[in-house]
Amino acid sequence: MEVVVKNLNKPINQYTKPEDFLSPSLEISPERSQRAYLNILEDMQDERKVVDDQRVAIFNILEDVQTAKEQVEMEKARISAAVQNLTDGLASFDETGKVLAVNHKMAELTGLPIEGFYLEEFAKLFKGVVRALMKLNGRESIFILPK
Repeated sequence: MEVVVKNLNKPINQYTKPEDFLSPSLEISPERSQRAYLNILEDMQDERKVVDDQRVAIFNILEDVQTAKEQVEMEKARISAAVQNLTDGLASFDETGKVLAVNHKMAELTGLPIEGFYLEEFAKLFKGVVRALMKLNGRESIFILPK
């Protein structure tokens, strides 16, 4: 679209309407208008395709994440079942003393509840041996008490 700007003969702040800047004979042919409209439609369709492709990609990623999450949950359940069914007592702590795993047999052998099983309480039962073992083992400590 061609726009003809009028010759500005007065200060800019005296021009207040768009018509003050444009020539009164602004004509657009129907063919040009139709072509511009079709170009806009084509651009919109291209953008829509890009958005649709992105939506499909996001849904694929979400499905992959959900599948991976389900696999992790199944593996956690499998490991938890194995730990709980050990005939020996098992407790695992990280370097800060947070319980990573404890089974029912360990709770039974120590008399400590499985919920709220803390390293401090466990260490009291074994008079500092636990702290020495943790320092030897490094980052993570696993304790097994035979039945």
